[in-house]
Amino acid sequence: MLTVTNPVEIDQQEVSSLMKTIRGLSVGSIIKIVLLIVVLVVLVKLLCRVFDKFLERSKIDRSLYGFLRAGCRILLYFIAVTIVASSLNIDVTSLIALLSVAGLALSLALQGALSNLAGGIVILTTKPLHAGDYVAVGDSEGFVEEIGMTYTKLMTFDRRTIFIPNSIVTSSNIVNFTMDGKRRVEIDLTASYDCDVDQVRDTLRQAVETVGGFYTDPPYFIHVTGYGDSAIAYTVRVYCKSEDYWNQYYGLMEEIKRTFDRNGIIMTYPHLNVHMVEK
Repeated sequence: MLTVTNPVEIDQQEVSSLMKTIRGLSVGSIIKIVLLIVVLVVLVKLLCRVFDKFLERSKIDRSLYGFLRAGCRILLYFIAVTIVASSLNIDVTSLIALLSVAGLALSLALQGALSNLAGGIVILTTKPLHAGDYVAVGDSEGFVEEIGMTYTKLMTFDRRTIFIPNSIVTSSNIVNFTMDGKRRVEIDLTASYDCDVDQVRDTLRQAVETVGGFYTDPPYFIHVTGYGDSAIAYTVRVYCKSEDYWNQYYGLMEEIKRTFDRNGIIMTYPHLNVHMVEK
C-alpha cells in the first residue's frame, strides 16, 4: 500500500520551525524586519523603473516588454523574500521547498492562467503579431498595444481597450493587416447601363490618381464585375500603406462621387420602371 505521509510530515516540521522563529522575535527585531521590507520594496520599485527605461532605450521588440517586466518584477521580489528570510534565520532551502509545494497547489488551481501563459509564449515565439500591428482576432479588431503574460491588449479606433486571453488568441484565426506593409482598398459601386464602360473606368482611374498615395505595383484593378437589374457593377482594387488605409479608403470614396458628377456618370439605385399600355 502506497503512503504519502513523509512529504506531509516534512511540511509540518518546516511550518512549525517557521512559527517558532516568528514567535521568538523581539519588538526590536520586528521593527528591523519591517524597515528592511520597506527598503526592499522601495528598491524593487526603483530597479523596475530603471529596467523600464532600459527597455525603452533598447532595440528589443515592444511585444516582449510585458513579459520582461513581469519576469524582472517576480525575480526581484523573490530575491527580496529570500533576504527577509535570511534575516529571520530561516533556512532558505526550506522556504524554497514550501514555495514549491505552494506553487504546485497554485498550478492545479490556476490551470486557465497557465494556459494563457503558455499561449503568450507561443505568440512571442511564432510572432503572428507585434505591438503596433492592426489585427483581427476572432470578433475583435484593433491595434496591438501589448502582449502580456496572460492577456493581449488591443486598442480599437474608438479608444476601447480589449483584453483577450492568450489561450484564445492562439486558438483563433489571426488576421494581421499590417505585416505585409501594404493593404488593399476595395470599393464596389454601380453605374447606369446608359454610361459607357470605358468612360466609367477612366473616371474611376481619375479618382484614384487624384487621391494619390496608391501603389502602382500591383497595378490598379478597375473592371466590370457584374450586371444587375438596374445597373452595371464595378470594382476598384488598389493598394496603399497599411498605416494610411482608412484615410485612403474614405478619401477615394468621396473623390469617386465628385469625379462621377464632373463627368456625368450616373450612380444608380434599385428602381422599377412601369410602362402603362393603353388598349
